[in-house]
Amino acid sequence: MELPVRKKIRLEGHDYSSSGTYFVTICTTQRYALLWDEGTIGLDEPTLSQIGKIIETAIQQIPTHYDAIEIDRYCVMRDHIHLLVIIHPTETVRCTSDPTAQETANVMLLKVIGSMKRWVSRQLGYSIWQKSFYERIIRNNTEMDEVQHYIQNNPRKYTKNLLD
Repeated sequence: MELPVRKKIRLEGHDYSSSGTYFVTICTTQRYALLWDEGTIGLDEPTLSQIGKIIETAIQQIPTHYDAIEIDRYCVMRDHIHLLVIIHPTETVRCTSDPTAQETANVMLLKVIGSMKRWVSRQLGYSIWQKSFYERIIRNNTEMDEVQHYIQNNPRKYTKNLLD
């Protein structure tokens, strides 16, 4: 019996340990709507559920653990999150949660997202995440502006579409 082959979602030949800006989307398993309090849908700013608040804490803590990482923008949606992650150029990256650990290349995007997902899962006692995540490399200022606008307005647009 032949096993199904997973679709490759990473850009072939791209060095994900290099500096750059990435638009990241991480979904809950089965796209379960776990991250908002359901009673607040329809408001301009829906309230995060307890799980959503744990995820927000994890996102906000990323730069405190990785010197070269900046979270430019993020939003927590009902069943997924969006992050605009900037990896700044540096010759040596220090993981601040383990000051003795150093990497000669920049912190890899996969490591940062994986660490965040594991931390959330440990806090909850179980995993809520799909196996991987989607990312798009931001290549210019126009793309950056579009993604920043999208992340900022996505919760409002999403709730409006749910009510229409």
